[in-house]
Amino acid sequence: MGFNRLPRLNSEQEEVAAQFADLLAFTEQSLSQPLPANRDILIVAVPAPSDSAERFLRLVSRDAGMLWRSPHGKHIAGGGGCVHGIEADGENRLDTLAAASRSFFERVHVRACEGLDVVPTLFGGLSFAPEVPPIEPWIHFGAASLSLCRWCYGRENRGAYLALAVTREEMADAELRERFVAELEMLLVTLETDSATSLIERHEILRNRVKHISLEDWNVYIANIQEAIASGAFHKIVAARRCTVDLTSPVDDTGFMARLFASYPDCTHFAIRREAATFLGATPETLFLKEGSTVRTHALAGTKRVKDDAMYDSSEDAAALRRSYKDLAEHALVVKRIYEELEPLSTRIRYSSTPAARRVRNLVHLQTPISAEVKASVDAFGLLAALHPTPAVGGFPAKEAAEWIRNNEPQERGWYTGTVGWCDARGNAEFAVSIRCGVLTPKRAFIYAGAGIVKESDPESEYRETGAKMHPLLRALGIEQLQRR
Repeated sequence: MGFNRLPRLNSEQEEVAAQFADLLAFTEQSLSQPLPANRDILIVAVPAPSDSAERFLRLVSRDAGMLWRSPHGKHIAGGGGCVHGIEADGENRLDTLAAASRSFFERVHVRACEGLDVVPTLFGGLSFAPEVPPIEPWIHFGAASLSLCRWCYGRENRGAYLALAVTREEMADAELRERFVAELEMLLVTLETDSATSLIERHEILRNRVKHISLEDWNVYIANIQEAIASGAFHKIVAARRCTVDLTSPVDDTGFMARLFASYPDCTHFAIRREAATFLGATPETLFLKEGSTVRTHALAGTKRVKDDAMYDSSEDAAALRRSYKDLAEHALVVKRIYEELEPLSTRIRYSSTPAARRVRNLVHLQTPISAEVKASVDAFGLLAALHPTPAVGGFPAKEAAEWIRNNEPQERGWYTGTVGWCDARGNAEFAVSIRCGVLTPKRAFIYAGAGIVKESDPESEYRETGAKMHPLLRALGIEQLQRR
């Protein structure tokens, strides 16, 4: 980051900075037992002011930046460069990630202040398809990646922390260590003094800068899908579309993230920065949460649009959704697929036979929570291989539907309907399905949405549904205000 040392530290901050300097000066000579030769990455963690991940991201360089905020409690952000990265593509990309991750975790040592439980964690995800062509807006994203950022801000039940990752060679460089201490001081002071500053800025974008696929072209695509379904090869194929928004000036991605969080606090929020582009979203769908041998997931399929008003009573809409044959059939396919994929990996699986209704602002979804106890040999990458992509984003049968989409969908999905998340050195992991999302670049925003198509689907109704699913990100961009005039 290249900041000068700040003299405005209070006594508590001075103590934290001194502890940080001591931890960072960690060398072979300071150990009672030398580090194994393969432990060549050090993570140093100290307490930090409790603040927002977005504010932290405004302070560090965007290189390899990321954000993750989960309703399950994990709240992390990273930036300032990539200390270690893993890239993979092709049909064997998960095998590559699994082997490289195991090797990485064997190389890391953590030194943290007393009371902090900081676990080495890699963050990243996968695109929908095993390969991604280098086209806008996915040029810098690849097909799969996991990374460890230089700086990380985290907040969990035990409090907030700042963590720095350095290599063995960097540990031995006194000048570099001094620079890292200065950067920590800047972060400590700024996170505390600027905590009252709002990140949410007002933007207004003219409606004529928002470009959607025409209803006529959409109808042609849906007709192709329903023809494929009529052949008997598929029960369901998910159709996706995107809209592009031409920006008159760059939109700050941290403000965009803050607006999404303010509007959709019960969703999982994520962001991945690559060069000048940011892939970000607020997704209601968890692919899985793995804590030890316990895995939690859910089927989320079947949707009804409702009035976007917190005071609106959507109970009748929810009841109608639970009676909808089309939506119940679509939902049942997703439950069936998840159960069949988890069964060979598990010793026990539990789920309700009747879906519940879950409201996310202007939409109501059918949802069935599913829990499983997995075998000791099952890791996060085995779960990713089994569950991604789900029928909720690809179709049924899953692999065949995904292949049909890759060959026939008019626009490249990239990381839309892929998965984003983290895995750690203890074998825990959490990944979400990357829906309700888009890509923000200096000149354009790309917003994505999809709908499950079955033989009974009405194309115009599905077009409206996908438009409703785009609403969260369009609203965060400032489209809503001008549409209501």
